[in-house]
Amino acid sequence: MCVKGANQKLRNNVGQTAAEYVKALNKDNAEAAPAASGEQEEAQEPLNPLELVKKGFFAAVLGGDVAQVFKMIRAGMHPDVTDKDGNTGLVLATGQGHSGVANALIDSGCNLNAANGAGETALAIARRAGKILKSQKCCD
Repeated sequence: MCVKGANQKLRNNVGQTAAEYVKALNKDNAEAAPAASGEQEEAQEPLNPLELVKKGFFAAVLGGDVAQVFKMIRAGMHPDVTDKDGNTGLVLATGQGHSGVANALIDSGCNLNAANGAGETALAIARRAGKILKSQKCCD
């Protein structure tokens, strides 16, 4: 599935097209997935490749999977991509207390001042939760 008019020849920083990236990501996820529980999932409309990749990125962020977050950023995922609520990975990682993921995103050059749809930044969430990020950039 592709957005009408999208340039299908564009490549990320490692030379993959969107279709190649999604295929590789799906292969990695299939190898890491546990055996099916036998329950049928509710039928949903298929996600476009970008939404599928974003879903994997946010799953890694929320799961505290630093290695997967770094892998996806190296493969071309922008560290400031947002979910449907405007949350960046840094906002979500901070809210979940995943300092390793937050630090990985900071080291990858994410925007420390990005606010979600509710107007909250990672710093505001960290202050509210009493969590401290490695970077002092956000506190200067």
